[in-house]
Amino acid sequence: MQSFSSYPLLVAIETDATRYYGASASRPRLLSRADADQLLAHLSADLAALLPRSSLCSLAAPGALFDQTQLLRPAYPIFTCLKSALLESRDVSGPRLLSIGANDGLMPVAELQPETDIPLGLLQVLPIVLSGPAQDVEALGEEMEHCFLERGQLSPQSALWLESAFAIRLNHARFMTLNDLRAMFHLQLEHFGFLPLWQLIDAALEQSDVELTVQPDAGPLFCWRKGA
Repeated sequence: MQSFSSYPLLVAIETDATRYYGASASRPRLLSRADADQLLAHLSADLAALLPRSSLCSLAAPGALFDQTQLLRPAYPIFTCLKSALLESRDVSGPRLLSIGANDGLMPVAELQPETDIPLGLLQVLPIVLSGPAQDVEALGEEMEHCFLERGQLSPQSALWLESAFAIRLNHARFMTLNDLRAMFHLQLEHFGFLPLWQLIDAALEQSDVELTVQPDAGPLFCWRKGA
């Protein structure tokens, strides 16, 4: 029996964060099911142009944008939700595109609802899960890790469509892997002087079963033990 696996990736969108604040503030729009279908059609075409073998795999994505702080949660619940949706709808006839849209401003699954109490920053992320035969997914994962930062920019057509659909001002949009986002977060912590906390955060994100102690240059002693 053929084994299947999945791989997390995302579209990182640099926006104009000033639009999220002030008297005329507006958050990124949630997409209907029809618009979410069109969104995934754009993204799958761009991904196939970059990595032709991705057309042999299934993709799942929500019609919603998230702040990176909602994506980087212990055990990555958003990616887990998308992976579960693909598993539940698996069709033995071949690859498919599974988009999840909103109805009356609400996503059908709580994990895919953008949290409105998060102060949004200029980086918004659109999570995607790629799923398929384990051998193909493993090879594609290696290719994505090596090529996204250099050649992962979305096509102008897709970027314009995303800007209009989500009602945002889009400055830059590109594919990234979850590892790319984690590396970016690592650099942010280092820049602001919180690098020692990366071990603690990484253990929480990956739900490590290894106990560790972290001592920042200033501040309290932190321990990771038994999942807390």
